Amino acid sequence: MSRWARLVLLDDSGPRRRGDAWLFALAGVLVVGLIWWFFIPPRVSRPDEPVWCPKGTQRFDAREILGKDFDDGYDYARERGCTVRDFTHGGTDDEQTARISVFVRRGVITRIDGIY
Repeated sequence: MSRWARLVLLDDSGPRRRGDAWLFALAGVLVVGLIWWFFIPPRVSRPDEPVWCPKGTQRFDAREILGKDFDDGYDYARERGCTVRDFTHGGTDDEQTARISVFVRRGVITRIDGIY
């Protein structure tokens, strides 16, 4: 056997541990998940037609609150005479008028369920 063949074929770095590969894969998935959570905003489903909130003092298109933080959207609608209700986990339907029921994901208004 030549000198060069021995250098290529013989690995003297010691025995390889087989358990390290899953740790690297787990760390990679964790990093991708954290990047997704912190840097990619939730998907907002925006209706094509206007969704009017007619019961308030000013008529406005409720699609304007989509993509805003829940608190900002609540304040924005309240200034126009409507209220916003988080309908993400369901709940009871109260008799309040001029209410926009929305779905919230990671604190952002992502979808309008309806106006009541």
